[in-house]
Amino acid sequence: AARTPMRSARGASEGSSASSARPSASPSPSQEDYGQGWTQLTDHGKIYLSKKEKNVFILEGTKAAGFSACVFKGNEEQSAFVEQGSFTLSVELKCLPNETCPDQHVYVALDCCSMSDLSSGCDFCGVKLCFDARELRVENHRKNAPVQTLYAQPGCALLRPHAYATLAIVLHEDALTLTLSGVSIVSSLALGRVRGGAPPQVGMAVYGKTRCYLRRFRISAAAPPPAEETTAPMSACGSASPAVRRGSAPPQRRGTLDAPIGSGGFAPPTAPPGGGGAFAA
Repeated sequence: AARTPMRSARGASEGSSASSARPSASPSPSQEDYGQGWTQLTDHGKIYLSKKEKNVFILEGTKAAGFSACVFKGNEEQSAFVEQGSFTLSVELKCLPNETCPDQHVYVALDCCSMSDLSSGCDFCGVKLCFDARELRVENHRKNAPVQTLYAQPGCALLRPHAYATLAIVLHEDALTLTLSGVSIVSSLALGRVRGGAPPQVGMAVYGKTRCYLRRFRISAAAPPPAEETTAPMSACGSASPAVRRGSAPPQRRGTLDAPIGSGGFAPPTAPPGGGGAFAA
């Protein structure tokens, strides 16, 4: 599907008028278009601004099967981090299933080259959060190819519907380090992505009729890799099953978190152009 600007949040709400979320007097284009910096990649799906939680962006799938996705392009500095392939992505999100959106599959898309309603048309690497099964996966999607699971972490008590989870994803070229709500999940996991062609992109996606609330989406410089890895029991998650590529170093996991996710929030929807977008601070 052709890329189109993300739809404005006007007219979509959780039972109240969208006008309450922004000035009523002749807003400028940058003020009116909530979702500045976001681009929709699929024909299906919708976004809107929550009326129950301040400055929370909602991505909702509208088909029983297939992806609903969008990508984020920040300011020049953030875009440079992504293009270089080394950056830190801080995300805070939750899944809110209900009768109309019973599914619970949320993706944080990394190195997104293309996204389609159908899985066969997707080319991206991402962190998959299955809130119903309480499982975290790192997956590699290629066009017209089976999905490759690079890492699986079942029994994650940190993944609960209706509760926010925070992710700190550090990407150093082809190696991924991930923490979930302050718990180190995996370190230096090889993704096996081939750089080339269009610059990579980052964003969010849901599968099926999933509703995701996004409170933070921030791109910053990559933290330096840890000098050494210490191991400790991870009671919040079950045993992991990493998939190691032949010829690559095995991923390190279950270490302590070197640095917490920053406590800063994100810019409001009315941030001026060049400010990094609605969720970058």
